[in-house]
Amino acid sequence: MLIPWGLYWGFATAYVAEEKNHGGTRWFFMGFIFGIFGFLPIAACPARAHRRQKVRIDEEDEYAAHVARSRRKRVPALTRAEFEENIRRGP
Repeated sequence: MLIPWGLYWGFATAYVAEEKNHGGTRWFFMGFIFGIFGFLPIAACPARAHRRQKVRIDEEDEYAAHVARSRRKRVPALTRAEFEENIRRGP
């Protein structure tokens, strides 16, 4: 009787964890061992962005690349108008 109950909560917990991109295997065991008490924490967790869903910048959009570099370097980015003026002026 306990094995089917554990499997039910294990699969339910793993399914919700996978839908929220939190890794289902670890959460399967949490649900299997703790039942609903293993399910509730993952049900309350917000969804994470998937690692493969990182924003890819189109190489032709130089301004977007500038903004991304500025964020990585933690410096303020130029406005689009300032950036385009710098491009027109040249180096």
